[in-house]
Amino acid sequence: MYTEGIRSGEAYSRLKHTVSIVILNGCLIKGDAVYHHRFRLYDAENNLAYPDSMEINLLEIPKRKDDGTALSRWLDFFAARSEEDFMSLAQMNPAMDEAWGVIKYLSGDEQERALAESREKARRDLVAMYDTGREEGREEGREEGREEGLQLERRRVALSMLDLGIPEDKILAATGFSGEQLAKLKDRI
Repeated sequence: MYTEGIRSGEAYSRLKHTVSIVILNGCLIKGDAVYHHRFRLYDAENNLAYPDSMEINLLEIPKRKDDGTALSRWLDFFAARSEEDFMSLAQMNPAMDEAWGVIKYLSGDEQERALAESREKARRDLVAMYDTGREEGREEGREEGREEGLQLERRRVALSMLDLGIPEDKILAATGFSGEQLAKLKDRI
């Protein structure tokens, strides 16, 4: 998923910062009481951190503590066991209320969940295709603009040379025009 943001042949530097959030109802990191760990790419042998490209946030629900942060409240939300617990938290936070609505909707029917997931993937694919087409369109537009500018400059040079009385064979050599193109240009003036 990380590399879906670039097309074949594009530089890795075009990749966007990516954040992965893993919520565990268990403890993966033993020996500490910290509920949130943030991992980034790092070359331990050369003591070098990879540029800000991706990170993995690991949230361990059993280690959560009420420290007054929004993150600890979200962990309480994910740890909720009853509809009353969800609703109580959802009433305090509009984002949690929206999340609770999505949970209720998706947990009702496996087919509905699969349909929602495929719709979301289709939306992402459509946005990616649109962005790709827009970037390709920009490049095509730049190329057309360069070509059009080159043609205008060649005409300007040819007209100046005609005004100066320079022989046609020299004008053809200087501009790359064909004899027919030069004749059309002379007819217009």
